[in-house]
Amino acid sequence: MEQKADATWIFNNWEGIEATHKNIALQKFSMKDFGIPYWYSPVVLAKKGEIDNYASVYRKFLKATKKGFMYVKDHVEESENILKKHLTEYDQKNMNLIASIQYTIPYFGIEKTCGKMEDTRVKSFLQWLVKHNLEHENILHQELFTNNLHD
Repeated sequence: MEQKADATWIFNNWEGIEATHKNIALQKFSMKDFGIPYWYSPVVLAKKGEIDNYASVYRKFLKATKKGFMYVKDHVEESENILKKHLTEYDQKNMNLIASIQYTIPYFGIEKTCGKMEDTRVKSFLQWLVKHNLEHENILHQELFTNNLHD
């Protein structure tokens, strides 16, 4: 096996940082270069019934998650020490965790918006899926996300 690929989807804040650390040149492109609207990543998924039944639990989880993201913004080195303990041995040797954190911080947003999804962004991506026959039109009429669990 040659272990070569024409293209792969990477996360710039992880595999991209690792490649830089290893002096591996990557030719990067983004989805928008091909007319694909940006989508959210990562996302928290749950069944609607579960959200309805356990709204307070989800609300607490999202609040704690946002608190963690906001903490990282102001405590990069301390966050590195916390996160490093949970890396594999391989990643401890091959990742520049500080660079990864610093690359990611701008995507956290601010406390008011962290974790919230914009309706226009969601609709744009879903419309693209439908247009390219990757999803059925009924997806456009479904309630696929909520921001009601945020403070």
